[in-house]
Amino acid sequence: MKLLLPLAAITAALLCGCKKPVDPKLLENDPAFQIDVLHQESAVPGHIVRATKAGQDLLQYTCKPDDAAVVMFTMRNLANGANVSTKVLSAKDEKGRDYLAEVPSQSDVKVLVIKRGFAEKPRSIAVELGNGNPQSLIKSAIKVTDITEPKREVSPASPEKVAAAEKRIAAFADDSSGQIELRSTLRLGKDMYDRGVFLGLAFSPWDHGERAERGTLRSLPVLYEMCTDWVKVRTDRYKITHQDFTLTCQNVELVQTGSVTTIRVPSRQVVGKIGDQEVTLDPTDVHPGGQNAKNSEVPTQTLTFRCKVDDAVKEGSAPGARRAMTLPISVTSVSPTLGSLGIRRLRVIVVDEHPHRPNSPELAWIFASNPRANASQISKLKELTISGTTSTTVKVGSDTYILPVHHFDTFGQRPHAMGA
Repeated sequence: MKLLLPLAAITAALLCGCKKPVDPKLLENDPAFQIDVLHQESAVPGHIVRATKAGQDLLQYTCKPDDAAVVMFTMRNLANGANVSTKVLSAKDEKGRDYLAEVPSQSDVKVLVIKRGFAEKPRSIAVELGNGNPQSLIKSAIKVTDITEPKREVSPASPEKVAAAEKRIAAFADDSSGQIELRSTLRLGKDMYDRGVFLGLAFSPWDHGERAERGTLRSLPVLYEMCTDWVKVRTDRYKITHQDFTLTCQNVELVQTGSVTTIRVPSRQVVGKIGDQEVTLDPTDVHPGGQNAKNSEVPTQTLTFRCKVDDAVKEGSAPGARRAMTLPISVTSVSPTLGSLGIRRLRVIVVDEHPHRPNSPELAWIFASNPRANASQISKLKELTISGTTSTTVKVGSDTYILPVHHFDTFGQRPHAMGA
């Protein structure tokens, strides 16, 4: 204690920009830690909360539109006075209802924020904090009392607008899990699809970046989800376009090793373009696996092509989930056929050579055949062609809607629209 008390006193003295002292009764601390709440206030969008020393900022935080309360505090180890990494374990009001809380700053002076989304202002919220170690049971609490009044952000739309909007997209909430999701209701062609993005909840503008970009909010406290009767959303429409390409490998050799025929590429060569990006083919060994391959194994020949894949298909804004379903490049055929060449298995790889994506995963396809007994025994091919298509995803339009939220639970109750 003799070591920590001066640290706490010094920290409090440094923060001369704090507007008012905090009642010590607002703290409940685990004996292993000391939490000093330096300042708390209700959040105002755009307002900068500062901690200063001699006119210089030690810490500043700009309130976001979806912040309800801001608390500045320190959390130190009683043994050595060191700053402790902090995580939020829970945030509950006097009735035991959960709230969304975050610690966006892990510096010496930390920031704790309570997020908006509730319809009724609580008298206080007790935020339980851990030390960032998932194996540790040590925890402490801060009681937050300066909380902004709830404000409705999304007002109901007319029945006519709702009917038109729900022909394209609808919002559903699971009352048992706190999850809200958007579902497309319009059937589109195979190369087009819609994707919903949250812009605001009933009592929150929901300024949460990527978490809102997925079209499903999975981490809402049930209290927030239950009072969300209307949402504001944006629907983006995407179109997938396809373009054929052919890569031509010149003067490659066929090598016979026992009963196995393989393709040999003596040196690196340029074989064409995918989109506007040049493609090269790597040289190959005579026989992958050499004489050590087991007789029971089916030998696989590998051809490796290299280009800047994302630049070739110019796929910049495609959503991640959809992109995983639609590969940017697909290799569809090899000519002459493997059977006519006497080759049983061929693996074609396309490696992304973009300098800013050195660890991009390779794209690979396997082609197999059962060669005829009289398959060609020629030793040199004039041309070997690899054909395929590119798939480019482009955003072609956006619309904004106000939707009622259809509430249900996972135990079989039918959906009902709270805002309809």
